[in-house]
Amino acid sequence: MTGKDISGDEYMTRQEIAGYLKISIRSVDRLIHDKHFDGIQYIGRNVRVHKPTLDRYLEQRRGSK
Repeated sequence: MTGKDISGDEYMTRQEIAGYLKISIRSVDRLIHDKHFDGIQYIGRNVRVHKPTLDRYLEQRRGSK
């Protein structure tokens, strides 16, 4: 289930990001810990990442290859 904020922008869970990027949850945790995304939202112990931020990260990675 994808979370939404008031403006309608999508936020993704760690599980959703893992599926989207086709990587493990542990790898997602590493990306979050290393601050590869600036659109991180903490809700208690849960983490959400702003999907447009994630898409920008992917574009940067594709451009650097």
